Amino acid sequence: MVKCPKCGAEVEKPSKEWSYRAFHVKRYDCPNCGTWFREYYHQGKLKFVLMPEPGKGIRKVERREQ
Repeated sequence: MVKCPKCGAEVEKPSKEWSYRAFHVKRYDCPNCGTWFREYYHQGKLKFVLMPEPGKGIRKVERREQ
């Protein structure tokens, strides 16, 4: 399980997975706050997390360890 970067709630599994260039991407939808976030993996390691910020677009958030 992973934690939502906005509210800290645990999200059980990704709602969608795909490959983008050298990355494997996992999208999660938080059941608690309703926001979505994406984790980008390269060679099996988490590299960064993206999520929307109201009025600012999509931003990179602090990396989290699983």
